[in-house]
Order: sequence, then C-alpha cells, then structure tokens
Amino acid sequence: MSTLQAYLAKDSHNSSLPPFSDRFHRRLRSLRQKSGKKPGGQPDNPGHHLAFSQTPDQIEVHPVTECTHSHADLRAVPATEAERRQMVEWPMQRVRVTEHRIEEKACPYCQHRTRATFPAQVRGPIQYGASLQALAVYLVHYHLLLYARVSELFHDLLELTLSPGTIQTLVWPGASALEPWEAAIKAALIQEPVIHQDETGIYVKGGNQWVYVCSTAQLTHYAIHAKRGSSAIETIGILPQYQGISVHDSLRSYERYFCEHALCNGHHLRELTLVAEEFKQAWADKLKAFLLEMKQAVERAKRQGKTDLDRLERARLRWRYEEVVAEGLAQKPLAPPSNRSVTVGELKEIPAFNSPEPAPQSATGGYRHAAPR
Repeated sequence: MSTLQAYLAKDSHNSSLPPFSDRFHRRLRSLRQKSGKKPGGQPDNPGHHLAFSQTPDQIEVHPVTECTHSHADLRAVPATEAERRQMVEWPMQRVRVTEHRIEEKACPYCQHRTRATFPAQVRGPIQYGASLQALAVYLVHYHLLLYARVSELFHDLLELTLSPGTIQTLVWPGASALEPWEAAIKAALIQEPVIHQDETGIYVKGGNQWVYVCSTAQLTHYAIHAKRGSSAIETIGILPQYQGISVHDSLRSYERYFCEHALCNGHHLRELTLVAEEFKQAWADKLKAFLLEMKQAVERAKRQGKTDLDRLERARLRWRYEEVVAEGLAQKPLAPPSNRSVTVGELKEIPAFNSPEPAPQSATGGYRHAAPR
C-alpha cells in the first residue's frame, strides 16, 4: 500500500481525524467491543419511570351519576375514591409580559416633582428578561443548536420573533458573566494531578480554526484558537503552568512543557485499527485487545476499592505487553516495493513502523508511557 493509499484510508475510526472529515462512501465502525449482553434493558437495571406527584397542580374528579346496572340516580350518594391516575403535560402558554410603571408626585410644600426609579434590570423601554436570556444561552451553548434553529424554537413554542442576531446579543452578557468561572476552572485544572488534552479542527466563519480541550472527570475547559500549536497553548495558559501528568496525542507542541507526559490510548486504538485493517498486521489486533484488557483490569481493581494493581498482575501485564510488541517488531511493516529495499524515509511514512518520539528528557518531565516502537 502506498503512502497516498494509507492517507486515503484514514477516517475518524482509525486515526485522529475528526468525524466531520469522514468520506461519505466509508462505513463507520465503532471501536467498542461486543459485551455479550442482549440489546435493550438489562435484568439488573432498575430502570426509570414516572413517579406520582404528591402535589398535583390540578385535580379532576370524574363522578358516578347513575348505576350501570339499575340506572338509579347516584348523584346524592357518598362516593369513595376507587383509583387515581396522573398525566404529565407541558403547559402551552404565551410568554408573560410584565409592565413596569413609575410614579411621579409633586411635593405640596415646595412643588418639586419626584419620580420613582425603575429596577436596575429594567434598562430600556422594552427588553427580554433574564429567564429568556438564560434559555437562549442554554440552547445555543449546551445543546449546541444553531442560532437559526433557536430562533424557530422561540417562534414555534413561545410565539416570539427573535432573529439570530438578537439571540447573539442575548448570549454575549452570559459569556461576560462566565469569565470568572472560566478563570476558576483553569486554575483548578492547573492543580489537578492528571489532565487530558486534545485539539480538533472546526470551521469558524468559513475558515479553519482549532478547538482545544483540557479536562478531568469533573472539569472541562474549551478554547478556540486560529492556530494549532504553541501559540494557542500559551494563550490558553494552562499547560505552561502545569506540573502534573498531561495525557495527549503525540503533538510536538505539548512536549515542550515541563510536566510528565502520557500518550492517549484512545489514539493508539484508532491507529492500531488502521494498521490492522489497511496493512493486515495481525499484531495490531492483538495489541488493541491487550490495551482493552489492561483497561478492564484497572476498572476491576477500582470496583474492588484498590488504588493500584497487584504486583503480580502488573508483572503479567508488562510481560504480555512486551511479548506483543516484540511480535510486531518481528513483522515487516510493509513489503518492499518493486523488489527493492525500503528506505528510512519510506519507513517513517508507514504507520505500522512509525511512532512518535518522546521529547528529550531535558526539555520535559518525560513520558509515563510511550507508544510501542
């Protein structure tokens, strides 16, 4: 397979390419393995269901007026409650408009006229209230709806005509109000022992920019920058101050910073998928399965309340890892083209052979784990 063929074979399931770059003719395949469970709800899952409200907003009593057997009049007969059922609905109603009026009075002694003042949040003749502004921000930035879609939603459900431009002006105050929270999230991430970092392309006003994410299980920070590399990382300001373990792909810009580094096994799984499917290297499938086996071992230890794997378990996993890597090194990454030897330059372009080189120990804190060579 040529270098061009290898490039064309890449998509989001076997490389770091984002999903939006996938070709239409490719059938996407998930990296998830079969669990062996039947589809649908599992027997040990309690499930979720509607619970009866103890304070219903409205009660409708359906009376018995006559006997279904003798047709006698039962309207004056005392009744007992036989059964109750509840229906949960969303009240379809117009928006509520609150009109604020201020008084003006003339002093009977000096004739000075005094006006009351409007509340601080009532700044103009007519405006949208805080709840509508919050709803616009919630739909745009949490549910990631297009401005035009949010405009349609306001029109269809609330009978309000808000243009996309108006919705954008409602979002801006929310962004300003969140600046202290963003600073707090960045400060908290800098203190975390382990952070996860990645970047992906995004179209902004017809041009390509980059979304940078830095996260833990509880914290997530997103940033958009026009460039991919050190200038963006410096502007964001998290990694230059970080001293823990940064988990990322092999982007060289991350390696410049003085902290410990760990390569992301999610990227490894996708790259191994490419090697197995397109280069027919059997060891790649074995290494994929082994990486998932290590993940399951760690999760099993966590469920047992352990903070570390047993020494014998670690030794077994290390031995198995080295065995699979040695098998990969023993296989040729690609048959020599046209009965000639493969040059070093050609080998570096072959994913089955190439792997990221850790930065020198003097430049960074070094790697916790590097990709197999």
